[in-house]
Amino acid sequence: MAAMTLMLKAQDMGLDSCAMACDAEKMAAVVNLPDDHAICMVLAFGKRLEEPYPRPGLLTVEDVLLTDSY
Repeated sequence: MAAMTLMLKAQDMGLDSCAMACDAEKMAAVVNLPDDHAICMVLAFGKRLEEPYPRPGLLTVEDVLLTDSY
């Protein structure tokens, strides 16, 4: 929930964000994280240099949204 809030606020501020996978143990060692703490997620924030590539295979809203029916 906290990560989503940060990412939405970043978007509101004109920034892009990305949740990234990492080796939590190695990262904890790099930042000298105390043993009673844990890294659960890594977020990257910044401004894009160019538009991302199109994502083929995505369905349109009309293909997945049903209205007035079951």
